[in-house]
Amino acid sequence: MDFKDSLKIRLAKTSDCQAIFDIHVESAKKLCIYYSPSIIEGWFNGRTPEGYKKGIDKKEIYVCEHNGKIKGFSHIVPGEIFGLFVDPDFARTGIGTALLKHGLEIAKKGWTDPIKLESTLNAVPFYEKYGFRKIKETVCKRNNTVIPIVLMEL
Repeated sequence: MDFKDSLKIRLAKTSDCQAIFDIHVESAKKLCIYYSPSIIEGWFNGRTPEGYKKGIDKKEIYVCEHNGKIKGFSHIVPGEIFGLFVDPDFARTGIGTALLKHGLEIAKKGWTDPIKLESTLNAVPFYEKYGFRKIKETVCKRNNTVIPIVLMEL
């Protein structure tokens, strides 16, 4: 069986909070190469695995599993992709693509305006590969930390 055929995307459960948190932190630390350690530290300062529960309860967070282990997640609502992160040990294996394609199906349901997202600086080429275009470079604040991002749309 091909690696990509072994991937399973499903709605996240509350019991997935720790795995989602761990992937989010590790992905930012290892893949967000344009951000200083102080930005990464500030981004996650005070955050906990329970912080994903609200999105899980609203059925907005999905996980991608490989061999029963969570290797990536996405946070999707109609019209917007809030986040998509992959276990850095599984970057460039198709997990991000699988999550993005799945997420776009959900984001487009009943939506006629462009699909929007806030991209980390390192992820811009990934999203451009799938047709997203840069709208503007800006910043967001997480825990009083200013994080440069790129607003994109499809």
